[in-house]
Amino acid sequence: MIFKTISDLIELELTEKKSRFICILSPVIEPQDIEKILQAASQKYSGARHYCFAYRLRQDTGILERCSDDGEPNGTAGWPILNVLNKRELENIIAVVVRYFGGTLLGTGGLVKAYTQVVQSALDEAQVVNMEYSQNIIVTLDYSYYGSFQNLLLKSLNQVTNIRYTDRISLEAWITLEQLPSFMAEVDNLTGGTASIELHEEGFVLQR
Repeated sequence: MIFKTISDLIELELTEKKSRFICILSPVIEPQDIEKILQAASQKYSGARHYCFAYRLRQDTGILERCSDDGEPNGTAGWPILNVLNKRELENIIAVVVRYFGGTLLGTGGLVKAYTQVVQSALDEAQVVNMEYSQNIIVTLDYSYYGSFQNLLLKSLNQVTNIRYTDRISLEAWITLEQLPSFMAEVDNLTGGTASIELHEEGFVLQR
């Protein structure tokens, strides 16, 4: 199970008839991240006329989508922002567009175009990454098997987050759920059943 998101926060500004449109893109994980990002935007860009946004957040029951025009004419800001995120097939992401009014009315068509364009331009500058649903494991094996393990099985792991050297070697890593059964069988075969594999949390991690 894989979804696409962006790796880091990014900002980009566009000016249309003296109105400033500032797009803030950020990856999000939990619902509480949304409010923090909106508060940060209003503090950093205080005095703006509008703080429009849209987000897509993966949850157990599906994708939670929300958007806000924040005072702009209905459907001219929030929906166009959300539409761009949908078309790019991005999840766990929020796009906030701050608008400083420049004194000239843009009309509904002009607003839709401006909000769409600034989000598209910001996404063109962002790094899109794949997140893959994986299992956190700890593999413990004897030193005598570690060389063969590195050569044959280390490539199966998504991320190696910690290695401990005591009387045996313990390696903490992530592996996709699809690969886990065959990986466990291969480790067991390689070590003659002497290795142990502990299963811990599951979650989305950056794909190699």
